[in-house]
Amino acid sequence: MGKNFDGEKKSSVKKHIGKYKLMLKEKSMSYFDVEEFEDIVEYFISKEKITEAQNALKYALNLHPGAFSLLLKQAQVYVESEKTEKALAVLGKLKAIHPEEPEIYFWLGMVEISKNNFEAAENDFAKLLKFMKEDDEEILLLVAFSYIQQGEFKRALQYLKKAYSINPKNSYALYDLAYCYEQINDYEKSAINYQKYLEENPFEANVWYNLGVIFTNLGENEKALDAYDFSIAIKPDFSHSLYNKAILLANNNNNEEAIDVYKDFLKIEKNSIEGLNGLATCYRKLEKFELAEETYKIALEKDKNNIDTLYGIAAVSALTDQNLEGLNYIIRVLRIEKGNPDVHYLAAKIFSRLGYFERSEESFIKALTLMPDNPKYWVSFSELFYETDVQKSIELLEEAIKIIPENAEIMYLLAEYSFYAKNNNKASEYLKDAVALDKELLNDFLQRCPSAVDNKDVKLITQSI
Repeated sequence: MGKNFDGEKKSSVKKHIGKYKLMLKEKSMSYFDVEEFEDIVEYFISKEKITEAQNALKYALNLHPGAFSLLLKQAQVYVESEKTEKALAVLGKLKAIHPEEPEIYFWLGMVEISKNNFEAAENDFAKLLKFMKEDDEEILLLVAFSYIQQGEFKRALQYLKKAYSINPKNSYALYDLAYCYEQINDYEKSAINYQKYLEENPFEANVWYNLGVIFTNLGENEKALDAYDFSIAIKPDFSHSLYNKAILLANNNNNEEAIDVYKDFLKIEKNSIEGLNGLATCYRKLEKFELAEETYKIALEKDKNNIDTLYGIAAVSALTDQNLEGLNYIIRVLRIEKGNPDVHYLAAKIFSRLGYFERSEESFIKALTLMPDNPKYWVSFSELFYETDVQKSIELLEEAIKIIPENAEIMYLLAEYSFYAKNNNKASEYLKDAVALDKELLNDFLQRCPSAVDNKDVKLITQSI
């Protein structure tokens, strides 16, 4: 375990290091007591100069061969340099002489963690806690940190909770508690601990950002936006917060606001394809198609094979009836990405508009194979045959309601198609089911299907509402 060098202690350590380095330079011999050697070795460990720490220990143990604290430092250096067998050998000897010394069990536990022997590590840490002379939050935090490094967040939590109970003002414990709860998807507890941390440390932009992510995961979008805003207020060029804020605004259909935030983000991250794609998508949603296409093409200059960019340009092309251009881009996407149902769906729409009905049908089938519970796909697929083979359209939608039986839009469409096919009895049954699911859509149905208005069954249905 390490030491914190500050104030007068820091000054004396600096003096010891200077004396030690001068000795090496002059190839002379100097005397250092055990504590001075501890400080010298710890200094090199803190600077990650393990070889120099090993050399200092070799000299120290020649002078003080049985010094317990120096042998512990030797074990620590072996652990740091991943020489676990040598570490175990030293710790085993120390344990035989000092069976109740807590630091021995700390380093034994560290060795077991490095070997992923977590149950063995827990046994060592149990002894560590048993033999500790007093509550030591620093040791507990070090144990927790070692578990965090190995992705063992639940194990880390038990030590962080103990450290926090010893000192509720410990910011490190609070932050790591929040982080570990985040990693195990316990977002409620993560948010609580991040907020406690920020009560004591309100000007840390990255922690406000973390809290924004947590609130986003909890679906608390307003709180997430507030957290991102605090982060940006503290650090206006914090690109992560700007980017996440823009995404959140866009997902909530606040596209105008999202555009402004994306622009701020792109002032900092000028080459971000994700930022350019996000900006272009907002333009697309607002039907600012020229700006959308222009922005997508800037992104495409940076990565000609970016799937989101190619898809975005294809979508803009389809929306502006530039279907041949859209076909070119969607085919490029399909060469790279064959597992995205939305890509196949857009390809189906473009093929249909260009009169390539067989290719369109193939693409609809691929989209539905990948995502069979998407009603939009079924509706569009059925429309492909409406004018030429309405019975096939009906069969497709009947297949759809086996998978998504509670979808009112599909049920109304089945009623409409059945009336069109002169199958009034079946149409009436579908209409009853549709009204039961959503009566608010009935007027839209009657406007689309005026032939149904005078049907006696339809009249009964409308009168019963």
